Amino acid sequence: MFYKSDIKFTDFSELVNSVRVFTNKEAFEEKSELHHRNIALQDPKKLLLDSDGRILYRLSNGEEVKIVLYVDYQHFQNNYYPHDTPIENLNRYHFYNCQNIEVIYRNGYRPSGTTREDGAFPYKFLGQFGEEFFATQHQQLLPCEKCLDIFNNQHKSNLGIYHFKLEYLQLSE
Repeated sequence: MFYKSDIKFTDFSELVNSVRVFTNKEAFEEKSELHHRNIALQDPKKLLLDSDGRILYRLSNGEEVKIVLYVDYQHFQNNYYPHDTPIENLNRYHFYNCQNIEVIYRNGYRPSGTTREDGAFPYKFLGQFGEEFFATQHQQLLPCEKCLDIFNNQHKSNLGIYHFKLEYLQLSE
């Protein structure tokens, strides 16, 4: 049994955040979907940018969370076996507002967003007419080189596409 004297808060914001999770089920479900799978980002108006140019997503309760944006599908010729596709030939993930984001929307692609930091993206391999060949929850993708250039400039680093890790983005903060 807990007594009032047993409870000590060092940071009241932790309690406030915990209560918000339980009082706003829709936002909680959105966060869960962003973390465990992805959310389709049909409306670019739900995307925001922080002061560093990082991509944010506005939840239904108004809270803003850092996300990674990517196109979660790729079309192949019907006689092609997608398991043989080198990672370099797959879509890249984006975490800054680089020039490629506008191209994605302008060309009619349907991007998705996620907060996963394990580097395993939900991904679909589709035939030329949209039929699904193969789907996975754990596709490794490479970062967008333009986003990586921005990251390297801001953090005075020199990471290459094969050495960058999503944990560096601190999506869960």
